[in-house]
Amino acid sequence: METRFVRGLVPLSADPITYGHIDLIARAASQCHDLIVLITQNDGKRGS
Repeated sequence: METRFVRGLVPLSADPITYGHIDLIARAASQCHDLIVLITQNDGKRGS
């Protein structure tokens, strides 16, 4: 499959990372040549 984009960015404040996040990253990776996954910390966000 031909990539649509040269670079991609997936910013996440995911703690913990779930299978849904992994799926999102995999789909983004299939759309671009280079993918940056930025995992940040959001102290104001509460997990469920």
